[in-house]
Amino acid sequence: MKTHEVMRPRSIKFYVYKVMVNFLCVDYTPVTPPLHGAQAPRTGTNRSPVSVSPLTSYCSPVTTHQLLFHRSLFLFFLLPYFFFLTPSSLFSQTHFTVPENVWRISVEPSVTTGSYIGPGGVKGIPNIPFNLANYGKRYFDHGYKVDGYYASDNDLYDLDTLGYSSNYTVGEYIRFYNLIYSDSIPDLSADFFGPDSVVVGGTLDQEINRKSWGVDFKIEYGLSNRVTFAMKIPYYTYVSQERTNRWTSNEIEGLDEFAAYHLETRAAMDSALANHYDINLQIIRDRFYSLNGQNSILWALGGDPFENGISGPEYNPFANDDTSSVTMDKFLNYYYPDKRTSSGLGNVELGMNILLFGNPAWSERGNYSVYTGLSVLLPSADRLHKYVLSSGIPKSQSHFTTLPLGDGAARFNISLFGELYKTILRRNININWQVRAGMHGQTRVYTPISFAYFNTFNPDSIATSTGLEYTFKKGNELYANILGRLELIPDWISVSGGASFYLKGRDEFISNNKAWDSWMRYRKNDYDTRQTSIRQYAEVTLYNVNPLKRIGPIPFELRGGASIPLFSRNTFSDFSTWIQLVVYAQAW
Repeated sequence: MKTHEVMRPRSIKFYVYKVMVNFLCVDYTPVTPPLHGAQAPRTGTNRSPVSVSPLTSYCSPVTTHQLLFHRSLFLFFLLPYFFFLTPSSLFSQTHFTVPENVWRISVEPSVTTGSYIGPGGVKGIPNIPFNLANYGKRYFDHGYKVDGYYASDNDLYDLDTLGYSSNYTVGEYIRFYNLIYSDSIPDLSADFFGPDSVVVGGTLDQEINRKSWGVDFKIEYGLSNRVTFAMKIPYYTYVSQERTNRWTSNEIEGLDEFAAYHLETRAAMDSALANHYDINLQIIRDRFYSLNGQNSILWALGGDPFENGISGPEYNPFANDDTSSVTMDKFLNYYYPDKRTSSGLGNVELGMNILLFGNPAWSERGNYSVYTGLSVLLPSADRLHKYVLSSGIPKSQSHFTTLPLGDGAARFNISLFGELYKTILRRNININWQVRAGMHGQTRVYTPISFAYFNTFNPDSIATSTGLEYTFKKGNELYANILGRLELIPDWISVSGGASFYLKGRDEFISNNKAWDSWMRYRKNDYDTRQTSIRQYAEVTLYNVNPLKRIGPIPFELRGGASIPLFSRNTFSDFSTWIQLVVYAQAW
């Protein structure tokens, strides 16, 4: 609740009752109107059609038919007016509770936009690691040795020693060709990798921006003058989230020199074949420099594998052979689409506010009140969809393309709050405060599938490692705010301002992979699920409720406000604006 304001004391019900008497000419015993006092009897409690009214000076003797006629006029003309007008007139501001049998309904459209802020106050999530385990062995397999020598036939080391025929290795035949034709074709004996292993990986930096348009519907009902039931229903008409990805791959030492050497070698072979064609040299040339060659090295000539393309079905989940490759940008488009949108119901909240001490501002007595609140936040918003194992080439699915509106966690709240109020120079001054503790229970949710942290880009392998579901316990919360309000123009305009503080503890993850659980919870200097935010907000309220000053037949309150972030860590630094319409009603 953004504002909690003091009601301007008004006793307009007397005039409504006076009009009623003129129409009904029945008994009226003045009592404290139910909207003002906790002990006020409901309509009809002290009234009898045959008793003598203390206000008989307003009436003249009537017959039974006249009485019925007057009552009919009242029901037709005044009852709708009394149902909608009276409570709104008496409630010129919003409070923590409402009197018994009173309904308060508010509609609040809002617009929110902001960016995710990490642990150091920098936008986005930095240093997300990615790598391809064993892909470096395609350059140099340091783990395969025979008689103490590196002997893999599937890497780029010692290419000249690969066998060609029973009489020659590849390098030996090239040297033989050079001898016959007096040429100088490189014999592939130069090595650019080893003896250390080659690591193929890098880091990813992400900036995340979010925009949302929505409407909050809030319904409150006074169960008694001390207890109010409340239900809040948020609905998102449009939510969008955009990611900007910037990735950097680790430099592979010797790769540029390797590419330059082999581009020169291929050109030398093409020139030699044009001058002195030799079928054996042609075979060797095609073996290394054609797409379907037995030892094709074209995949390595483009330089950075994440930019040029990852080849091999064991590394590229989107292909079944070596003839196609996938770049880092394609991986990002699959796992992290640039933009995702959604709409729908948010998390519904149900609760009660209970008066502990003092008097509510609407009671026109005292100058303070203290309340407690109990509520539960239901995980009714659309959450992350389940990943479906592809058992083949992965296809696009809603797990990656749909934007979740909730995290699936229920929250139980207990709060303590109050208000201080006073009228000075005919202007209401009000100070409200609130402290709320929120506790989350464990729940089972679907696992977010991402190549980050893992040594593979295959989504099925990642899902198998963690499991399709995991146990999630969101960190407990502490929220506090304080607000002050000043009435500028009595009965018409007030301004209010305040600040809020929010702190959430770290989340807990329990999956099939304990290392992933720890990585998801906290990464020093880069990512943390502990959240902190401090916000400041201001609001202007227009009142159109005073029956003597109101414009038009419909009483209402119209509020407009804005909220700005002062401090944000590991959460979205949102700027939001809203307009709120508040209406009160009571059936008599």
